[in-house]
Amino acid sequence: MKKFLLLIIFIVAIFTGCGKESNTFTELNPDEAEKIIQTEKNILILDVRTPEEYNIKRIPNAVLLPLEEIEIGNLEPLKDKNQKILIYCRSGRRSKLAAKILVENGYTNVFEFGAIPDWKGDVDDTKINIED
Repeated sequence: MKKFLLLIIFIVAIFTGCGKESNTFTELNPDEAEKIIQTEKNILILDVRTPEEYNIKRIPNAVLLPLEEIEIGNLEPLKDKNQKILIYCRSGRRSKLAAKILVENGYTNVFEFGAIPDWKGDVDDTKINIED
């Protein structure tokens, strides 16, 4: 009976990924993300929307790196794979995809907090020239 029980535990461990390193990102709500932004240093706020969307309204100090760039592997702007990265977009769909790609590429401190319409914190709506 003991051998059978050990076999069952072993099989369950294999199929549930026991002992595997987790390749996930953390989902936050906008309030949790705002608290991190206000209290922590050396974080990167990543906006994965289009340049046009970014130009209309963005979280102050957010870095624009559109999802399309991330999907083709342009991760050069994200040099430190251990830096805390907080990702947002317009609805939450692109930020989740971007977070998944970053984790798959070895980024270890990835947080996704969804949609800018849900953001209650400060925003920058000063038009900027994004062509430079």
